[in-house]
Amino acid sequence: MDNFKRTLTDASTFVSRAVQYTEEKLGKAERTELDPHLTTLDKRTENTKTLTEKIKNNAIAVLVPNPAARAESLFFDNVPVDKIGLKNERLTNLEYLGKDMIDAGNEFGTGTPYGAALIRVGQTEQKLGVIEKEYIRTGNEGMIAPLQRFLDGEMKNLIRERKVL
Repeated sequence: MDNFKRTLTDASTFVSRAVQYTEEKLGKAERTELDPHLTTLDKRTENTKTLTEKIKNNAIAVLVPNPAARAESLFFDNVPVDKIGLKNERLTNLEYLGKDMIDAGNEFGTGTPYGAALIRVGQTEQKLGVIEKEYIRTGNEGMIAPLQRFLDGEMKNLIRERKVL
């Protein structure tokens, strides 16, 4: 019986809000004016949401400038590919360059100055590639993930509460 009363109360609240909204749109009733402070907070909330989304998207673009690599990263992050046996073994551009330089250095020979230099620089490029991967990972964990949690959690709740008003 208690559930029935609660359902009936919720339904009547919904119907009265629908009637009020319809009357406001048709011009038969005055629109309920919100407190100016609440209106200011509403504008700040919307502005915060927009700017946070912009910062998050721009940070992603800085961390991984290649759109195809971003799409691949998004795929590997969101799809459980490890269950089907796929692994993200993609090397960074620096790692590819380092590998090619090491291969070329070995081809010229480690005894030649040019070959030895290519190998040393290639190893350094590979180290830079590993550092780049770590930078991208920590940037995602330290900046992008918290911003996304804020947008998905608190901001979504604020928008839901705003719609109730």
